[in-house]
Amino acid sequence: MNNVDINLPPNATTTLNKTFVVDNKVQIFQLFSHAHEHMTEFRVFIDGGPRDGELVYIAYDWEHPPILELNPTLTLEAGQGLRLQATYNNDTNSTINFGFLSSDEMMILFGAYYVD
Repeated sequence: MNNVDINLPPNATTTLNKTFVVDNKVQIFQLFSHAHEHMTEFRVFIDGGPRDGELVYIAYDWEHPPILELNPTLTLEAGQGLRLQATYNNDTNSTINFGFLSSDEMMILFGAYYVD
C-alpha cells in the first residue's frame, strides 16, 4: 500500500491519510511501515466493518519501524480496508514530495497476507 500523493510544505508539520480497500477477503499476518527521515508517526487503522477505526499498528522510528506479526491474523472482508495516517515534520525551507531519495518522503505499508 503506497501513497505517492505527498506534498509537505516547508517549515510545517503535516498529517496525511490514505485508505486502501480490499476486493476480496484477506488474512493479514504481518505489517510494517516505510518512510523517510521527516516521518514522526505512522499509524494504521481498520477501515469499515465492526472494528472500524481500530488502531492496529503504530511506528515512531522511520529507520527501524516495528514489524507487527499478527497471530491470529487480521481479517478484512471485501470492501473493508486499512487507513494509513502518517505525520511528517518538514523542517526545511523546501516542499518535500514523494521520491526515492532520502531527502524525499514515502508513505508505504508493507505486509504479508493470503486471500481467504
